[in-house]
Amino acid sequence: MAFERKGALGQTVIMGVIFLLVFIAYYMLQGYASILFGADLASDALVTLYAVFTAGCFFAPGVVNRFGGKRSLAGGVVGYACFSAAAFAYAALGEPRWTRALVVGGGALNGAGAAVLWTAQGRILLDAAARDARHDVGELFAVFWCLFNTSAVLGGFVTFGYFSTQTSSGNAPLYLGFTVLIAAGGAACFLLEDDAVPAARADGPMIDRAAPGALAELASTMRLFGTKRALCLALLFWYTGYNQPYQLNGFGDRFFRKRVVGLQLASFYFMEVVGGFVAGRALDDKSRSHRRSAVVVLCQFVAVTAVGFGVAGYLEKTEGPDPAKVGFEGLDWALPTLAFAAWGFSDSQVQTYTYWLIGALYPDDAEDRCRMVGFFKLTQSLGWCVGFAFLPAKRCAYFTQLVLTGACFVAGTALACLELPRDAKLVAADAPLLANEAPGSLQ
Repeated sequence: MAFERKGALGQTVIMGVIFLLVFIAYYMLQGYASILFGADLASDALVTLYAVFTAGCFFAPGVVNRFGGKRSLAGGVVGYACFSAAAFAYAALGEPRWTRALVVGGGALNGAGAAVLWTAQGRILLDAAARDARHDVGELFAVFWCLFNTSAVLGGFVTFGYFSTQTSSGNAPLYLGFTVLIAAGGAACFLLEDDAVPAARADGPMIDRAAPGALAELASTMRLFGTKRALCLALLFWYTGYNQPYQLNGFGDRFFRKRVVGLQLASFYFMEVVGGFVAGRALDDKSRSHRRSAVVVLCQFVAVTAVGFGVAGYLEKTEGPDPAKVGFEGLDWALPTLAFAAWGFSDSQVQTYTYWLIGALYPDDAEDRCRMVGFFKLTQSLGWCVGFAFLPAKRCAYFTQLVLTGACFVAGTALACLELPRDAKLVAADAPLLANEAPGSLQ
């Protein structure tokens, strides 16, 4: 099939390239935060970032529904540029004490931008799948997820090469390069098409409604909190954010030497790419119902995640809170690398599943899809925020962080099994999304 820039696949590829450019910078800032800023400043900046991200998700669906995906995505990129520019100023000025507040403030602006950017991403992708019957959500998300996580793979190699010749001080050139990449991503937003609501999809109806006001949007998003659907999915959504502060920073920064962290991050996100394609193919398998596809992917997710937690638990108990950091000598790197790879693979599975599930539960209503994406990003961001707040060992022991993360994984997956999608044939026939529920409702 020919590549069409204005088609669903073309728009997904463009959006993936935008995220690739932006997140080469951001993932390295986040993954190396404890090394670049010190544990306390890194924790303060990232907690602030995700606290603002969480609060911003209350309002992001209204912003995106009002201004459209393209403009909202560009505005979100600006927030990421602010954090990178603040980090550049922090390093270029010699890290004076007052610039610590600048870094935290940059984190706050990044959080506001992230809420809008990720909600816009979800709407653009799900709307593209809804109006183009040639492509399914799983397929499009796998393409986006591949490009998005390639950013972290490339960023890992960049920082590996950088720290092979530089110390952890004097990082202004690195931050400047990150800021330029984010600016390039912002410019690429103008390659996206302006939002257009089609009259109908080839294989099903579309709903065309006037956008509600800001207060109505906020009220609609808030109503999600009290619904059975939201309560069943909230803990799994939370887990997708809460897990990575410990995995990437609490575990990775402790068990690997500085140079090796870059390669380990590259391996983590390479497995994100692989896992996204595996999950996307499984979810779009036409020989199975939606419900059975969901069960298959959730079982894969549970099995692979359990491997990561099992290895990490063994290492935490045998190595203690201050392990000897491993390099390339011998085979000491093998077990920590296995944990990283398992976590990367399983994270992409649950992320792909989440977007696919939202598309399956809200097949005909762009506004409700956008609100559910906003709810997902809100609870995910709250998980990130709490995870970073616990990150320094003086606040919460690393083994305790591992246990809490594992408990969220088990309970969140169990609750999500109560909200599996209906059979694909029923959805295609415009069956109610839930018993006693009209299509398009938030329940």
